[in-house]
This record gives sequence, C-alpha cells and structure tokens, in this order.
Amino acid sequence: MKRMLTKSKTKADILSMLDRISAQHGGAMSIPMLRVDQSDHLKLYTCALTTGFLQAMIYCLPRSLENFEGIQRALVMKKISGIEERLSSGPHGFPNAIVITLICQDSPYITVAPLESRTGDSSGIVLLTIALHRYREHIAACAADEAGYLLAPEQELLGYMIDGHHRTEGAYAAGKLDSPFLTGVYLDLDLRKMAASFAEINCNQEKPSAIHTNAIRNLSGLMFDRENTAFDLMDELNGRAYVNSSKNAEAAGALARNQPTERLQLHHFFRPGGGHRDLFFRLEGMLPAGLGQFRARSDQNNGNRHPV
Repeated sequence: MKRMLTKSKTKADILSMLDRISAQHGGAMSIPMLRVDQSDHLKLYTCALTTGFLQAMIYCLPRSLENFEGIQRALVMKKISGIEERLSSGPHGFPNAIVITLICQDSPYITVAPLESRTGDSSGIVLLTIALHRYREHIAACAADEAGYLLAPEQELLGYMIDGHHRTEGAYAAGKLDSPFLTGVYLDLDLRKMAASFAEINCNQEKPSAIHTNAIRNLSGLMFDRENTAFDLMDELNGRAYVNSSKNAEAAGALARNQPTERLQLHHFFRPGGGHRDLFFRLEGMLPAGLGQFRARSDQNNGNRHPV
C-alpha cells in the first residue's frame, strides 16, 4: 500500500476553517463533554467534534520523521480514498471514531469547567470552551514556510490526534467539514501516555482478518459498487462448467508450479476460442491495470497471432 507523510493543513486552510466555525459559533465555541471514568490518573471525556474542528485545531501528523511529537507517522492513501468514497456516496457512520488529547494546562484558548446545573449535579458533564477569535489571531500571527505550512504546528495547535487520522483525512477530502465525529478527549497527555492509548486501541485489540472484514461489509451493505460487480463476475465465473471441471487439473499441471494460480486460470479461461471474451472485457474495464498486463502477456505468449 502506498504510504506518505502528510503535513498538517496550511495556515490559509486553518484560517479558512476557523472562519467557517466562527460564522456558526461566534467568538467562542462551547461543547459539552461527558466524563468517562476508565482510569483514576487519566481524564477522559466523550463528545462530538466536527472534521473542521479537528483539522483546524488538532495536530495530526508530524512534518518530518525526525519530529517525534505525536503518534501517527504516515497515512495509507488507499484507506483515505476509500473513506472519501464512502462519505461521498451515501449514509455513513463512524462510532467512537476519534481519540485526541487537548493541551489545556496554561492554555489561553481552552477552558474546561463543570457544567452549571440547577440541581447542583452535573453528572460528570463539563463544558469545553474554545476562544475562537483569540485562537484565530494566534494562528494568523504564526510563522509559516514558503509553501504556507506552519513552522511549528505541534506548538501552535491545541492538541494531538491519537487515533482516527485516516477517518478525518477522508472526511476532509470529501468536503465534510461540518460532519461530527464521536470523539474521545483526553486532557494533557504526554507523549508516553499518548503512545499507551494508541497501543490500547491498535496493538492490544485483535483486528479481524480481511476475509472477515469483507464478509461483514457485504452483510451490512457497505460494499462499493465496483466490489459488488467484482463479486458478481467471480460468482458467474465459478458457476461456469468449464471452470469447475478443469481448474483442479490446471492447478496440478507443470505451468501451475511455475506461475501464480490466478494467472494460469486466467490464461486458460480467456484463451482464444474460449468463448469468454465478454467477461474478459467486463473485467478489463473494472481492473484495467492488472488485466491489461495479463492481456499483454497473453499476446506475447501467442506471438500476437491470437490476441485475447
């Protein structure tokens, strides 16, 4: 999978998102948060934060691998594009999607205070208040490089993202700046505690296999159109008598011992006169890179006398 180091958003991008948020909330933004008592030594809350809030105020990715602040090192672009496509194509949901830490100690822009209640019992609810205008003035005064990126985003922004980098980048790419994410919010975690939280999420929990994941996505109706098309085509291929009667013999032949089974089966199934050109062109349109290579190899093997 292609991975890349992604810089934080440019100074202009951040200011634009802050203007958008200020137009909705005015000079200050207040968000209720509910205390989650998981640990005596960690302050953890849950609330809803938008893509714009997270991108404009939270430090997501380091500017270089030599900067050891933060957790995530790089992004898998395939994941981002998949999330972007999902968010752009219809209803979506990301339960408990994001984990961040806010740097509240001595911050002139963040206030966390108990929510005033008529009954005197706020049941662990606090009010997170961001001084938007003051924070915008701060960002506007920050130094940036020639490309427009803040020189020290880890010092200038209000906190760090611990988990959820791909989701927020996918939502940003899809233009979903106002979409809320259910967010776990720690207060004042240092790097070691951020790493421990990341480990609890990504290292100490068993991840389902790719087969299990795709089965669940299929069961829930979350497969992309091209994935459903691929499934239908392969189901049709598996139902053809020729494939069922000959695939074992083909896999046992000398060619199979020297080449991947998939290439062997495609070579025989789409051979000249095989009667399956319709399926080939349907597959080729869906997977142009892989099947284009197969087609070139097949033409070469046949001396271009019998193109597939």
